[in-house]
Amino acid sequence: MPLEVDNQLQNTMAGNIQVTPSNTFVMPSNVDITTCDLLDAVEYYQNNMLPKFQMDKNYYDGKHKIFNMPHKEIYKPDNRILINFPKKAINDFNGFFISNPVNINVPDNDNQINNADGINDLINRWGNTVNLEKVNLQVSKLASMYGIAYYYVYQDENGDTQLTYASPLNTFLIYDDTPATNPLYAVQFTNNYQNQLEITLTSEQYSWTYVDDPSNNQYLTQVGNASINPYGCIPVIELAENDEKMAMCKDLYTVFDAIDKSMSEKANDVDYFADAYLKLVNVRIPGKDQKEKQKNLVKIKSDRTINANSVNGQPAPDIGFLGKPDADATQEHLIDRLVNSVYEIIGITNINDQAFAGNPSGVSLQIKFSAMKNMATTKSIYMQSSLRQVFQCLFNVSEGIDNDAWQLLNFKFTQNIPRNLTEIGSFINSAYGKLSQKLLLSVTGLTNDIEGELAEESNEKQANMQLTSNMVQNQPNNDNSSNGNVGD
Repeated sequence: MPLEVDNQLQNTMAGNIQVTPSNTFVMPSNVDITTCDLLDAVEYYQNNMLPKFQMDKNYYDGKHKIFNMPHKEIYKPDNRILINFPKKAINDFNGFFISNPVNINVPDNDNQINNADGINDLINRWGNTVNLEKVNLQVSKLASMYGIAYYYVYQDENGDTQLTYASPLNTFLIYDDTPATNPLYAVQFTNNYQNQLEITLTSEQYSWTYVDDPSNNQYLTQVGNASINPYGCIPVIELAENDEKMAMCKDLYTVFDAIDKSMSEKANDVDYFADAYLKLVNVRIPGKDQKEKQKNLVKIKSDRTINANSVNGQPAPDIGFLGKPDADATQEHLIDRLVNSVYEIIGITNINDQAFAGNPSGVSLQIKFSAMKNMATTKSIYMQSSLRQVFQCLFNVSEGIDNDAWQLLNFKFTQNIPRNLTEIGSFINSAYGKLSQKLLLSVTGLTNDIEGELAEESNEKQANMQLTSNMVQNQPNNDNSSNGNVGD
């Protein structure tokens, strides 16, 4: 458990926090935050920034504008059809980007760091313990959904370092006003069991918990004593989707609304034509009174037969269904244009495109996935920086580990691009013996663990050599035994 210290947050002067045009909280690094500053920042975040993140979540969850449109008249079809492109785009991209585990290690051949094997072993064991692959996937998905997400490092009841994720729905950072924009505080807020606003503030040294208390002239009351932050750095680490911290689908919400509306109107048209009105002009419907005539109309509908008699002196009967202009071609063209614009603007490859029919070559696959690969490369740079800070927290509380080892970590991201294995096999056959094995494995991208694959190949060669040696050693004995039998 973190140690506790009796350290109250100093209330110095109000109004220290500013909000940048990119909706980032900044304050001077040489000024302590006050409880008034903290409460003002949380209230501003809840009123101005949280609704935007909630809209991002609504579109991912399928709560689109189509369901809030005014209802049509009761006699008109009113279908509400949802095409959830945001969820598909975000899941497709993150499956492409992070479904293959990130390879993380420190180099052990340059003597730049002591105990490289021990550090790599710690990375593997801790990664398996905290399920690092799952956390990476979840943080990456949240970053695509909101434009920003967070890793959260914490100590459990046994004092072990754990890792989870946090969303901007209840978490944000406060940075200093220097060009480096280093994080000064992490803020996490929620409503506790008494429905009070509860705020946790974390600095590089301490962590405080407050509740909203109107009876206090500072409006916030500290709960218990401050706890020591054992990591020596902010344990809430930001992952941005891009430099603007903008959600992947942010620019396309109006397009999604248009697609939902167009599909719903097409369904309404289908219902309209399925329930078309029958017109009877200059037709005498038999019957003594209106009730009997209505009964005969029902009989016409059930028997699907009309025996029409024109009214004396009137033109011939005109029988048919009321129609309306057919806009199906226009609707289809609009929907196609909208769907194409989604894939073009987001940069996600449309696997259902007819261009993927057949067996495309490796070069054409690379071209078709180039937009997604560019996005993934950009995001991998941000994730690499975030993961370095995660391991900085881990190494700072791990015995026998150089605290600066996180600066030497190597990261390898492998995107899930379909490969033409026939072409790769032909390339290996033509390049074998001309390029080193390490370069061949690197170019083909068939494995993330190149060193492990080379070691496995070396072991197989040694095993084959030993097997061959044993066979050669046994061969002369067999020959002598055979020669002796013939001579006898």
